[in-house]
Amino acid sequence: MPHNENLNTGWMMPAEWVRHAATWMVWPHNQALWESGWRVTLAQVQEDFAGVANAIARFEPVKMVVDPSAVASAKALCGANIELIELPVNDSWCRDSGPSFVCHPQQGLAGVSWRFNAWGGKSAHDLDEGLARRALNHLGLPCFGTHLSNEGGAIHVDGEGTLITTESVLLNPNRNPA
Repeated sequence: MPHNENLNTGWMMPAEWVRHAATWMVWPHNQALWESGWRVTLAQVQEDFAGVANAIARFEPVKMVVDPSAVASAKALCGANIELIELPVNDSWCRDSGPSFVCHPQQGLAGVSWRFNAWGGKSAHDLDEGLARRALNHLGLPCFGTHLSNEGGAIHVDGEGTLITTESVLLNPNRNPA
């Protein structure tokens, strides 16, 4: 699809592979979800998340959102160089419920808070639907809200105006019926 210069405000979403300020994650804490839904123990999942976070933190900052009920387990397993950010959440899919970062040559960094509805209402999301805005508030960054239901992981961008997604995700009746 051609890029429409008339709509260009200077804001752009960088490609996923460009250097970025930090990796954002959410600490798993929902025992019922993991143990009945995925049939693994929460302790195993937390060890795996900590392993990934600690490995990434060797190369770049990691910001770990942690539900207040799970701070002790996150502190026990995550290295001291991982920033724990205490915010209430339902689930641990930060790529989908967290902000999509955008940048502007003069105005700097901001974020998009998609209308998150947990993959079309597949799970509880009353806390996750506001995660992007709360994370951006924590950083003191501007937030662009939208009525479009989307998950950050449902789109891929190249930083040059191309966005790839699927109709079944964005145009599904349980997300964006209009």
